[in-house]
Amino acid sequence: MIKAIKNKVVGKIMLRQKTSGGLIIPDAVKDPQAYCKVTSVGEDVTSIKEGDVIVVHIRGGMDVLFDKCIMKVLNEEEIYGTLTDENMLSNLEEIVIGGDTEGEPIIQPAPKSRIIT
Repeated sequence: MIKAIKNKVVGKIMLRQKTSGGLIIPDAVKDPQAYCKVTSVGEDVTSIKEGDVIVVHIRGGMDVLFDKCIMKVLNEEEIYGTLTDENMLSNLEEIVIGGDTEGEPIIQPAPKSRIIT
């Protein structure tokens, strides 16, 4: 695990797979923002806690590949807010990096059992 320090927040990137109405979102359609499940907060962070799902700019912070997950390391000031809508939260999935049979990296939704709740 990556431990955040000072005013940093670390989170796993989550993807929206369906709309709240149940429509599956094609890979070609991208959200202008990113969602992250917070896994670690620095000692100077007061407004975010572990387990929160935060909304950030898609290009905000620094992306880090760690243990087959894409993590974001952000300053607290880069966070737009926390996501509280239950319908939206239920449509987010953690992603993992794997490989196909020819060794090419692919991105796929994580098994539901791996999502931290």
